[in-house]
Amino acid sequence: MSGLLRTLSARGFRVRQRYAIGALTYRGARTTIARAAVRLRAYLEYPLRLAWALSTSTAGEVHVVTTNPFFGPWIALLAAPRGITVVHLVYDLFPEALLVAGMIREDALTTRVMRRIVRSTLRRAAANVFLGDRLLRAGSAQFGSIPRAITIPVGADAAPFAANAPRGLLAGTVIDILYCGNVGNMHEVDTVVEGLRALAVRRARPNVSVTFHASGPGYASLRRQLSASGHDGETFVSLDEALSEADWTARMSRAHVALVTMKRGAERVVMPSKTYSALAAGQAILAICERDSDLASLVTLGDCGWLVDPGDVDALLAAIDEIASKPDVLHARRANAFRLGQEVYSEGAIATSWIALLERLPSRALSDAVPGAGALR
Repeated sequence: MSGLLRTLSARGFRVRQRYAIGALTYRGARTTIARAAVRLRAYLEYPLRLAWALSTSTAGEVHVVTTNPFFGPWIALLAAPRGITVVHLVYDLFPEALLVAGMIREDALTTRVMRRIVRSTLRRAAANVFLGDRLLRAGSAQFGSIPRAITIPVGADAAPFAANAPRGLLAGTVIDILYCGNVGNMHEVDTVVEGLRALAVRRARPNVSVTFHASGPGYASLRRQLSASGHDGETFVSLDEALSEADWTARMSRAHVALVTMKRGAERVVMPSKTYSALAAGQAILAICERDSDLASLVTLGDCGWLVDPGDVDALLAAIDEIASKPDVLHARRANAFRLGQEVYSEGAIATSWIALLERLPSRALSDAVPGAGALR
């Protein structure tokens, strides 16, 4: 969010960012106790701090509150005194995200309570900002016509990669396919596992490496499945830990292709924000997702990568073969990705949409609660 905050500050907004859990703390929570502590802070400490911040705000402030946790914007609306504006930033659509993940049931009391909270938030917020058109349509299908709704992509801070324009590859270069970030319950894992297994048994493998710098429950599942099949030690696959911020920037700059996945059904409730960082870094996108999704539309319309339907291992192998054997195609799609990331989806460019929205609200002050409880990316 640093690029967005810089641009807003330059345009005269007084901006402050609030969160309880940093990205490194979130990604570094690998033990059961550490993950429990993160959840406690996300679901108890942050809402309390948020309520205090809203209740002590100065009249005229605008608070942009994300759905991390899902009830954060609702808490903000309850705590906000008269004269305080709350913008609801819908990172994920709840409770549908948890239903798709299999974490709750449609007929559960929890689901009904969550829907009531989300419906109330949508009705009362000064604006409801969705990350993609399909997410907005899914929200409208579930909750009816959503007032004051707008679509603004999350974007990425493109400045660290501005000098990283893709160059033609030298002969013999090993193509670097990178998955960097959380692998949660919304991400497609099985297709990736089966694809890596199929590559491992080939006599002639494409000239690629596949590296994971990741965390999360989906990543644990991926590692278990590869280990059970004896393919976790393959030389072309690296299963590594999450990176620090400095290491993340350097590693993203070296990769040629970003692997981005969404399990079937997730296209209605999430848009992987890691996509925008990959674009800004000049990585073509190898997307495993449904064709009717915001991610697929971005890749297709931008001609910046390859699409694979969840479960279609043959299509995944064909995409990897093309990535490895057609350097001109890879370079063209990386160049398109870089242009999109730097010119269209940079936080500086996204700021234009935010400024247009904020200038329609009562004040030019902005207390920014992005990115919520956990700096989740």
